[in-house]
Amino acid sequence: MFVVTIQGYNLALIKEIATIQSGVFLKPDKFGNAVYLQLNNYDYNGNLANNLQPNIYITPKQSRHLLQTGDLLFAAKGNYNFAVVYNGKYINAVASSSFFVLRCKHIILPEYLAWFLNHNRNQKILKIEAKGSSIPSITKEHLGNLDINPIDINLQKGIIQLDLLQKKETLIVNAINQLKNQFLEERIFNKIKI
Repeated sequence: MFVVTIQGYNLALIKEIATIQSGVFLKPDKFGNAVYLQLNNYDYNGNLANNLQPNIYITPKQSRHLLQTGDLLFAAKGNYNFAVVYNGKYINAVASSSFFVLRCKHIILPEYLAWFLNHNRNQKILKIEAKGSSIPSITKEHLGNLDINPIDINLQKGIIQLDLLQKKETLIVNAINQLKNQFLEERIFNKIKI
């Protein structure tokens, strides 16, 4: 790995700390033996849908495309370019061609790389270079040439925990606001009820 120090930061390129391969285009098969993960299988928070059924058939030759727990999926096509770590939810799963699949090397945790790629600053950098007018796409080259600071593993773990806590806080605050709105609407309705 080639690391450059600039203004006290050690920088490496994403392609140096992770392998990057494209997802594959496969047609549905009613005798499927694998789940075909597509953009619409994820919600806005990066949660994978439950109860997906095998809908593609993977031959032994294509088995190299099967996802491993810890693979990072980066949505390279469209307006919402999220990164999410595959948790092995489905035994046999393959990423569609809308994704890049990144496998991190030992110096970087996939959850940290997902946080890094989802960060507003990096999302803006990637969107600037997106190609295509109707369906913008981020190229493998552009993704691979993004600078990252491969910080200490313990600091990566701390950032991951902080990010999880922040997401939980957001869910709780949203639930509280929804309950407040329901309460206020019911009180107002009861006051004006005829």
